[in-house]
Amino acid sequence: MLNTDEKKWLAEARETVGCTFANFDLCFLVDDIYVSFNDRFTSKGGDANFTKKRIRLSLPLWSRMSEKERYETTVHETCHIVVRQKYGYRVKPHGHEWKMAMLQSGINPERCHNVDLTGLRQRRPRFPAQCACRTHLITSIKMNRILQGRNYMCIYCHRVLVPMVD
Repeated sequence: MLNTDEKKWLAEARETVGCTFANFDLCFLVDDIYVSFNDRFTSKGGDANFTKKRIRLSLPLWSRMSEKERYETTVHETCHIVVRQKYGYRVKPHGHEWKMAMLQSGINPERCHNVDLTGLRQRRPRFPAQCACRTHLITSIKMNRILQGRNYMCIYCHRVLVPMVD
């Protein structure tokens, strides 16, 4: 259940989503996209998923963000939906089209926030895995799947990742 501040923040975020869609003549998307808070996001401000028709915003970070940071984060995520609607699946998440959408929205196309994360749960430890070109740091879930026989490929050299176990 959301408290009064959270309800206000969510209403502001939905309004920002609507204004951003209107900026691109995509008002018809407003009713299709579900905007919500996620209380597990502690390192990213939010995410957008065009297929699932949703934008999720970080509740733990939201209270630590300034009004400007909240606005920019909401526009950032909405621009991901805009780009997918306009250009389809063959665009990079933070590629040229997304950067142009951010600029058209009056926002500097940056990917990172500067919110103080003190006291919040941090990322899980990563484990090294080797391919032909570099060492990757992978999650424990991927590491366990590799150890159980699943193959993950390097996106650079297209070789199988091999765990570097002691």
